[in-house]
Amino acid sequence: MNTPQNEERALQALEEGRLRKKILFSCRYCGMTSQELALQETTEANEHLVRKTLEWLSKSNAMGFPALLDAIPIRQEGRKGRPQQAYLLTAFGASILRHLDPNVRKARINLPRGEKDLAHRFAQLDVFTRAHQNGWAAEIEKVIRYQGGEIRCDVLVHRPGDSDLYLEIEQE
Repeated sequence: MNTPQNEERALQALEEGRLRKKILFSCRYCGMTSQELALQETTEANEHLVRKTLEWLSKSNAMGFPALLDAIPIRQEGRKGRPQQAYLLTAFGASILRHLDPNVRKARINLPRGEKDLAHRFAQLDVFTRAHQNGWAAEIEKVIRYQGGEIRCDVLVHRPGDSDLYLEIEQE
């Protein structure tokens, strides 16, 4: 339940845990994050600490407010072992993130229509994350306007000194 008291408690908990706030902000690009993106966003933290913080953000808290993220396992084709986790903003998490920074517009609630849609969104996030690892700017679901209309590409990667990459992620 999204009440002013819950919001106050959540904001206080995020201020007390600076890493919590940074990891929540890693959802600003498309309303979800992964452990890999969260690690990039928080260079001072190790993998174990990031994983623990993601767990904290994805559980209803003892302080009495709802979870900020929803952890969902993603089994990627061709990858063996334990599935990766996608961390999607909850309605409460999106509200808190917009409260922290009203300019965060892409921090929306992801309501995947099924497993395939969720895998597609996670693939977008994976491409985005890898672009950032290479030092390239990237945008998810970029709308490109042209004379007579517009199209949307899944990920637009801006490579300095080279042409931009417009990526469309297809599934069977």
